[in-house]
Order: sequence, then structure tokens, then C-alpha cells
Amino acid sequence: MSEEQLTSQERLALVGLMAVARRVTNAELKAEAGIELTGERRRRLNELKLVTSEKQGRSYVHELTEPGWARCVEEFAAPRPPRAGAYGGVLHAVLASVRRSMDRGGPQPSELFKPDAELLVRQAYANLASGPAAPVRLSALRERVDGQLSRKELDAELVRMADLPDVHLRAEMNQQTLTDADREAAVRLGGEDRHNVQIEAL
Repeated sequence: MSEEQLTSQERLALVGLMAVARRVTNAELKAEAGIELTGERRRRLNELKLVTSEKQGRSYVHELTEPGWARCVEEFAAPRPPRAGAYGGVLHAVLASVRRSMDRGGPQPSELFKPDAELLVRQAYANLASGPAAPVRLSALRERVDGQLSRKELDAELVRMADLPDVHLRAEMNQQTLTDADREAAVRLGGEDRHNVQIEAL
């Protein structure tokens, strides 16, 4: 166990970031895990190099570092803190069960905790598109989610989402406008390379 002791709120922030498994703003972390990473709590986890926090506009975007992931694994075996209450007790029981499974060769945290791939795709599309249903090159989308989804994970998610009524993967009609990056980024679907994605609801 690491020598640096964490407060219960710092520990919860780490586990929350592990659960969402992606870069998140405070608003997103609050919505998905019920906790924010602000003030002294953020500064301390940054100083311990367990979390990186980058200022984007008025908000910070947080992400677990590799040491942060490792510290989360340590927390799986940590004793339940005093006055943890029912929710805290259940959380620690679940984490302890996960740790026992890991120790027996079960899935590791990086396999258990994955980002919401559809959410990442929709967020990336919304940031790139000029409006609802506007075409966005897959090459640009890939660049936007780089580091959060592997090529295989993104391809599988795009193919899955193509079955949704508001998502369309389409080939570029004017093939002469395609760059090498566009061609390399294409997804093969129905025997045809698809270069653009369009999502009707932003």
C-alpha cells in the first residue's frame, strides 16, 4: 500500500475516474459518478501524479494517470473507512470482490473499466460537425478520440452504431477529395468503404 494516505473524498474521486475510464470535466464526473474534483482535492491528486487536470475554458478536464490506476487497485484492498455508511460499505465490498477476482487471474481494471464508446463518438461528432446530420470524416473523428478508444474498439462501435436510426456511415461520393488519411480511416461496411459519419441528433 502506498505511504501517502488519501482522504475518503480523494479515494472516491480516484475510483470515480476509474469507473468512467476517460477524460472528463467536473460536470461529467458529477453526472456519472456523483463527485467533483475541485480545490485542494484536485491539487493534491495532481501533486501525487495520480490525476492530470487540464484547464479547458472555465473547467478542468481530469484523467487518471498510470500511477492513478495502480493506486485504485491498491484501494480495492483498503479497509472500509470509519463512518462509511451503507453505500460506502457496499462499495468497499464490491471493490474487495473485484480484487479477489484479479488476484485469481481474473480481468484487470483496464479490461473491466472501459469508457462509454458511444458517448465518446457522439461527443466527438458534436464537436466536429457543423450541425445535425452534417458529414464528418472518420479521419477527423479518429483523431478526436485517439488515446481513448483503440482502432478496433472504435471500428466495432461505429459498425454497431450504424444500425441505430439516427446514425449513418456513408462513402464519400467525390472520391477525388479523399486524402490518404481518409482512406486509411475508412470503415468497411456492406462490402464498401465508408468515410463519413452523420448523426441526426446532437
